[in-house]
Amino acid sequence: SCDSTTGNGTWTIDTTNSDASTANADITEFREGSGSINFDVDVSQSANNRATLENSSMSSVNVTGLENLASVVLWVFLPSAVNFNSVTAYWGQNSTNYWSLASTTDIDGAFLSATAGWHQVRFDWEDSAVTGTPSTSAVTYLRVDFNYSASQADDTDFRLDGIRLVRPE
Repeated sequence: SCDSTTGNGTWTIDTTNSDASTANADITEFREGSGSINFDVDVSQSANNRATLENSSMSSVNVTGLENLASVVLWVFLPSAVNFNSVTAYWGQNSTNYWSLASTTDIDGAFLSATAGWHQVRFDWEDSAVTGTPSTSAVTYLRVDFNYSASQADDTDFRLDGIRLVRPE
């Protein structure tokens, strides 16, 4: 859930290795449920050209039988798309055992860097990279990186909402 920062585990920002700052629940601008996670970017905070949100304490989800069949789908809001590159999703047990995949396009194939605003993004599990030895029987970790070029300026009101695992028919 992205309705609050503590809906199912706690959504935190990485202020050491990313530029994300000031995360909070936004009950005004969202795509699903009753809110989204809103955060700002302070590009002088790190040299990594990304903003990271993660939830390492969510309830365990058993997705056995969906590996390489399902897709992670989520909504991101970009206040500006000028210097934006991609979104990377991570899912698994923790920061050393996970699957990950980056996407430069929305679910319809339009480049994220083309338009500011809301974008629904899909990450097909079959295309993901594996780090460590994650288990499909107990997914308890989610992380999302908003990646941009070195030309990105400080900005406010990036958002994350509606994360789900879907299996196409």
